[in-house]
Amino acid sequence: MALSQKNLTPSGDTTNFSIWYEDTLPNQASVIANANALLAVVENEFTVTTGWFNTPSGKFGTGNRQKVDLSLAAGSGANNNGYGSDIHVDSIGGGPNLQESVKMVWMNEWSEILMSITSNWNAGDSNGEGLSQYSGIMRFRTGHYSYYGSFVSNWLDGTGQAWSSNNKKFIPSPNAARSDWVNTTFTGKNVSGDQVNGDGDQVSFGCSLAFIYYLNVQLNFSINQVISNYNSNLASIYKAVTGDAGDPFPFFMRLISSVYPSGTPANIPGPITDNPFPIAIVRLGGKNTFGLDEAKDIINQHGGLVSGGLWLEVEGFSKQSFNALKVTASGNFSGSFFSLPGVSISPNPEGPQFQAGVNDTTPQMIMIPFDLTLSSPFLNQSPGTYILTGSLSCTDNFTNPGTPAVSAVSGSTNSMQFEILAGANPYFLNVDVKADNKPYLSQDLRVFTATPAKNAVPVVGGPGLNDSVAGAYQYIKDLLNYLNSTPGFTIPGATDPFTTVFPDQYGANQTDSSVTPFTLDLSTFPFKLDNNYNFAVARVRLQGSSGVAGEAKDVRVFFRLFATQTSDTDYDINSTYPSQPDAAGKPGSPLVGSGDGTLPFFATANFSSQQDYISGGPNIQTIEIPNNQDGVYKYYGCFLNLYDQGNIIDGKPVQAWLTGTHNCLVAQIAFDDAPIPQGASPLGWDQLAQRNLQVTLSDNPGGAETHRIPQTFDTRPSGLIVPPGTNQEAILPDELVIDWGKIPNGSVASIYWPQINASDVIKLATQFYSTNPLSAFDSHTIRLTVTEGLSYIPIPGGAGDNFAGLFTVDLPPGKVSTGQTFTILVRRLSSKTYTPPPPINTPPANHSMPANFGKGAKGEMVEGKQPVKAKAGLESKRHPSEQPRGTFSWRYDVGSFQVKIPVTTGDKMLPLEENTLAIMKWRLQQMVPSNRWYPVLQRYISYISDRVAGLGGDPNAIPPSVGGAPIKVITEQDKATYTGKICVILYDCFGDLEGFVLESCCSESRKFKSHEKTLGELLLRACRDRLLVTITVHKKEPEKICGIKIHC
Repeated sequence: MALSQKNLTPSGDTTNFSIWYEDTLPNQASVIANANALLAVVENEFTVTTGWFNTPSGKFGTGNRQKVDLSLAAGSGANNNGYGSDIHVDSIGGGPNLQESVKMVWMNEWSEILMSITSNWNAGDSNGEGLSQYSGIMRFRTGHYSYYGSFVSNWLDGTGQAWSSNNKKFIPSPNAARSDWVNTTFTGKNVSGDQVNGDGDQVSFGCSLAFIYYLNVQLNFSINQVISNYNSNLASIYKAVTGDAGDPFPFFMRLISSVYPSGTPANIPGPITDNPFPIAIVRLGGKNTFGLDEAKDIINQHGGLVSGGLWLEVEGFSKQSFNALKVTASGNFSGSFFSLPGVSISPNPEGPQFQAGVNDTTPQMIMIPFDLTLSSPFLNQSPGTYILTGSLSCTDNFTNPGTPAVSAVSGSTNSMQFEILAGANPYFLNVDVKADNKPYLSQDLRVFTATPAKNAVPVVGGPGLNDSVAGAYQYIKDLLNYLNSTPGFTIPGATDPFTTVFPDQYGANQTDSSVTPFTLDLSTFPFKLDNNYNFAVARVRLQGSSGVAGEAKDVRVFFRLFATQTSDTDYDINSTYPSQPDAAGKPGSPLVGSGDGTLPFFATANFSSQQDYISGGPNIQTIEIPNNQDGVYKYYGCFLNLYDQGNIIDGKPVQAWLTGTHNCLVAQIAFDDAPIPQGASPLGWDQLAQRNLQVTLSDNPGGAETHRIPQTFDTRPSGLIVPPGTNQEAILPDELVIDWGKIPNGSVASIYWPQINASDVIKLATQFYSTNPLSAFDSHTIRLTVTEGLSYIPIPGGAGDNFAGLFTVDLPPGKVSTGQTFTILVRRLSSKTYTPPPPINTPPANHSMPANFGKGAKGEMVEGKQPVKAKAGLESKRHPSEQPRGTFSWRYDVGSFQVKIPVTTGDKMLPLEENTLAIMKWRLQQMVPSNRWYPVLQRYISYISDRVAGLGGDPNAIPPSVGGAPIKVITEQDKATYTGKICVILYDCFGDLEGFVLESCCSESRKFKSHEKTLGELLLRACRDRLLVTITVHKKEPEKICGIKIHC
């Protein structure tokens, strides 16, 4: 045997390599051709790969060439012993592309030479071999697949072999399919006398190869970053480049298994059958039920726009890789719903929403919102069930570098059902452009507070309100009669009383507060308390034929107040929406919800004696469209009798059942001819309307305790949860999704659930989410990192009571200013699943993977296999053109509530906080310690007490009282006066008034606090004109002003 360079060009040497071949091997012509083919590429590959490994200069060159010997027989692979040794390669190659396969096996060994120069990689273990195979594939793909198959498939299927280094034969791999070689490195094993080295097992290095592609393709880290950040195992790379300290293997495995499930041969499509990426887990969601009458109003009144009406929940990418790959769903919709005339889908201007508290480089949940726009042709469609299918595409710069191409994202195809309901039934319109199309602030439900001592005619032009409970009940009946008898209010498209004569519904305090029984009247002395009365009015719409032929007979509306805020407003006749049946067995009048969690209110009297739904009652009407009209409005309403101690439900005053300060209100249309199906949500069903807005003030400037924003909320446990990685199909928990809006950076949020272990929530997040930014503050409190974007909190399962909770946000002092308002949206998402009926008289389906799997084919198997009941009356109305091919799941909004945080000043906050403290102390007194709300109210009251103290009040001086805090009467003996001229006016860094300095001739200058903008203008004039000013203050709080007199 002899090595030769004869007939090699140029002479077998390049700057960094010396190529030789064995001249006694057969097929010399092919051997020489292979050597010359290798000579033609080695210097280019040297430049590329030494760049990958950041190889120090001086390691190679004309005086230190790397020797390469084409000395092995065909099919023998290649070997080396590290830097300074020869590379021995297969001289012939294998498969249909001999020269390319020789280049490939050389590249595998060359990369191992470079590994040996680095201090972190070991070419002799599973990770080093994974990197070696990656290098060969990426530089000589054709040669690799001419010589080898898919090592990643070997790992997924458990079909890989292992090389016995001592017995020189292949044996079955000693490692199981889908075993974790990310956190652990395979370094070798003796199997019954066969020694398997770390780089000799296809299963373990197949896992390593897959994870390198995950980092490189899915998460868009360069191979340079992958190589330089390695430290003993592949998980070390992930943690270094993403900043995520969690275990990357479970989600990596879950992502791959979403397309290549265990038990099914993993036929990864080419051209790189070791690279299954990019992959995404996608769930569609949004408003998927439209009544034709509702759609007509949306088209006529709002231009057909349903903003954010559709969204895709995407897992698998980081923010950085999502943007770099230009992932999009635009242009990727199909299905019978998408094909309907009058339906268009366009990206929402807000754009993708990323996960809060997660690094840009970390895989995360991403929400992509779309707008639905309906136009007139939609109104001609047949009622029934339709399908919308969506998927993702991306820009592929990886398969053919330098030649970007648009390609499908594997596994991203999913579908959801849409239901079109027949018209001519009474309905609400829950899309309100003035409320940014947020259905939790329904266009057809209004809540307002009236103070007759201040204004006896709260609705302009309407009836008067007498200052008593009886007067309030009479008022709501008179108001409904006024609204229903005024043609301008009942004709669609005419005058809208809600926006013209009702109190402003878009102001911060126009919500159903249950802790403001009085309004303090400062216009008299001594001060007095004026009674407040809360009312709700709902507008019901009907379209169709005029006269008796089109009438809707005995249309009822029920009003229910939830004990606090909740995102569980979906229709459940067994808990939150029970009712007394009418003669037809349908809902006839509302009952108290289970656990007194929902309370009905009426227009005639309290619960025990109400007559709202007898013939002629105010909340049961036969709606008839007048002649020459195609539609009509009718109004229903109730008096929210919250402060009357005589309003007793289940033995206690209403106040004793309330656990929050602003309570969710839902109006339900009960119409026998169109019953509401179990599970319907106000966000998707037009016979339910809700008003669900929490308002909690923040001080400015104030201390940290006055920037703490607490609010109670109620949460139902999730149903069946099956974590990934079991023998069953994974079933997601329901989850709270919190949209932080423009809340300032540096804010911190927490959720206190005393019935739940915080560790259980964190465990669920770890099992189901790619990244878990949640942490435990204590054993029952979850802490959330607040940044712009969305937070996801899995809801644990359980049977029995709902979870009583306290949701708290701490705004950073110094980063808010008076006049700002921050808005937080809390949604609950759940899943629905369509499972097709089994085929009839057909053989069992073939479960092998189709060749185009993951390329947008419909009917992919996705998470969540539990069937759900079809909407009433729709089981047999599937659109005839729709041919669903398999089970699919989608997400939907169960319900939502909004937290609004207006930033104001302490003097405005203190009376409100003192009232809240007094009432919440009283409510706690009515509870037994075993009540699920007891520990929540204890913590809530401690936070309110801190707020009162931070605002200058004394929480210990406020006794429990259902009527609120006692009035502080300031007598003349308590007052002090100071007269002088304004010499200094003080502003903060935002230009907001902080106070002023008064200078007099006979005493020292005095500083006074005030944040009133109008006072600032007055002070400027007094300062400019040198007017004499007298300031009256309380002796115990000399910086706080009771009155100002200007001497002209």
